[in-house]
Formats: sequence, structure tokens, C-alpha cells
Amino acid sequence: MSEVKEALQTMGEKLDEMRKANDIALEARASNERVSEAESKLELAEKSLNAMGEVVDELQKQEARRKTGAALNADGSSEAIEAHKSALMGFIRKGNDQGLEELERKAVNLGVDADGGFALTDEMDTSIGELVRDANPMRSLCNVIQVGNETYSKLFNQGGTASGWVGEEAARTTTATSTLAKVSPSFGEIYANPAVTQKALDDVYFDAAGWMTSEVAEDFAAAENLAFTGGNGTNKPKGLLAYTFAASPTFGQIKKIDSTVSVSFGADDFISLVHAIKQGYRTPRAAFVMNDLSVSVARKLKDGQGNYIWSQGYQAGEASSILGYQVIENHDMPDLAAGANSVLFGDFNRAYTIADVRGTRILRDPYTNKPYVHFYVTKRVGGGLMDSAAIVSLQPIA
Repeated sequence: MSEVKEALQTMGEKLDEMRKANDIALEARASNERVSEAESKLELAEKSLNAMGEVVDELQKQEARRKTGAALNADGSSEAIEAHKSALMGFIRKGNDQGLEELERKAVNLGVDADGGFALTDEMDTSIGELVRDANPMRSLCNVIQVGNETYSKLFNQGGTASGWVGEEAARTTTATSTLAKVSPSFGEIYANPAVTQKALDDVYFDAAGWMTSEVAEDFAAAENLAFTGGNGTNKPKGLLAYTFAASPTFGQIKKIDSTVSVSFGADDFISLVHAIKQGYRTPRAAFVMNDLSVSVARKLKDGQGNYIWSQGYQAGEASSILGYQVIENHDMPDLAAGANSVLFGDFNRAYTIADVRGTRILRDPYTNKPYVHFYVTKRVGGGLMDSAAIVSLQPIA
């Protein structure tokens, strides 16, 4: 049995322990007997469950790194790509860029960046992308496309096209023309600036490619997820939370509903949330998105028959669920507060598009912070709301 699967099973056991402690706490509150003792045991059970969740997250990250390392060491590339890879590693380790520009043109098929620097190999670029996706909740949910520049846009039909029934020879009246709206992601440049000593780079056993992908992916994942969730769209993607939320939304606005519990939410609120969007959006891809504090509340909710609405995922890669829909934990979502968009639900793949401009570039700086060598790694990425009807928000009342 894998470490991840064992940890998931242990987490399931911890969840059962937390539920037992929660049941005892509920009974204590109802009878007003030994409440503080029951609350303390529940708090300990929750801490144990959360700690096990952190263990699972770390084991899953380690597994992703191992897979990425295997991909980096795999052979089978063309001669031009192998030559570019070898030259790029010479540049990273020693700063030798002789012939690298020409090899880059042949292998990567990208124009020369006016700001200088060189393109990472497709292999390293893909590995960074895989690690970023695994550590970035929004990338795992949303539509991700690759574009050549920042001019991508999409037309949406806002409705208005009329139709009707007629007989075989009856006159056809002119139908109304549909209203089209153009939506585009907001773009920005994201960067990472990892540093390592020249002595480490000179060590033949130092995995420079693996170190680079891991360091850059960690920085990219954190910055990207924050932007896709709540970025203001200025020199960065515009995040979902930056759009307008309304009880009766128009095109480009996200629907919101109020909770039935003050500064929190109840089990029935999740049912209302699911049915607040059209059936066509309630696909198997649909998900609840919330932060860890909201997750801790959701785990303890029961329906009218006294059953917990939370179902724990026990297999590697299997998300926990509420009402049959996966729950994705996103630490950049807001805490429970009156008027906060604490829980989002819907088909994020249709709602939000992430657009990666092809090519990740690297500059080498051995001078600024001796004896460290800094690597300034950049890429262009955009993000924006496409279909605003695909998601809905749950806002706690005051």
C-alpha cells in the first residue's frame, strides 16, 4: 500500500473520531452538561484531523515531485531538443551562452525576447506546469489554454434570439438578433527569482533542472492561485472574487445567495447553492471551493435526517465531497464573515479561463548577491471570467 493511500485511510479514521467528538459536543450543548470537556475533545479531534490532512498534502506533493523527476530524466527527444537542453544546462551551471540563442530557435520555435534571457526547454516548462497545477487549486478546476500572445478573446451569446412554431406554408416573421459580448482574460507577467550558490551548481551530482523546476513551481503556484482567486486585473489576471456579485446578476456578474446562519452556513445552504445555477452547469466537474476554516465547519454539518453531508475521499487523487460534488480547498478564499464570498460552487471549467502565453524565460544573475547565483524566471499568464452563469456564491449573513 502506498504512503499516500495509508495516510488517506488514517485521515478517514481521524474524521470518524472527529464526528464522534462532534456528536458528543452536540449532546452536551443540548443538555448543558460537561460542555467545556466535550468542546475540548472536539477541538483536539479537529487538530488531529487537520494535522493528518497536512501530512496527506505533503505526501501528494512528494509523489508529484518524483513523477516530475522521472519525466525530466526520460530520454527520446530529438537531436535539436537534446542539444538545446545540454546548452541550457551549461548556461545555468556556468553561465556559458555560446550558441544557445541559435539552438533555442531550432528547438523551441520562439522568437528572441527583447528583454533578453533564454527559453526553458519544453521538458522543464511542462514539469513546472505539472507541479504548479498540482499545488494550485484554481488550475486544477479551470479551463487552461495555451496562446501565442495576449490577444485572446471569446464571444458569448447573451440571448435575445427569438424562435417560434409555424406551419409548412405559413409566413416566417423576422427573429430578433442575438446580443454578443466579447470577454478577454487580463494578462500579466509572473516571475520567480530562486538563488543557489555557484559551488552547488559546480557539483556534478546537483540536480540543477530538478531544483529549478521545484523552486520556480512553488513560487508560481502561490502567486498564480492568489491572482486567479482574487487578483484585481492590473498587471495580473483578474480573479473570480474581483467581479461583481449580485442577487439578480446581469451578464458578467456572479449570482450570490445568503446563508441561513449568522456568520456561517448550514447544511440546507449547500442544497440551495447547488440549485441556484442551471442544471446544465451541475456537471460531474462542478465543485465547492472554500478555505480550510470553512471546510472545518462543513465537515460537522448534518442534514435533516442527522446524516453528515461531508463524504471523505479515501483514494489518492479523490476529492472529498458534499452532496456528491467535490470539495476543493483553496486557502486564498475569504474566511467566514458577513457578506464575504466564503463558498463558491459551479462548473469552474466553463466559468473561468487561464491563458498561458507560450514560453518561460530565464535570466542568470551571478553578480547581485555573491556567492549566490540568481535565476530570474518569467512567463506571461492571463485569467478571466468567461461564463458568469456557471458559478454561484454563498455569503454568510450578519
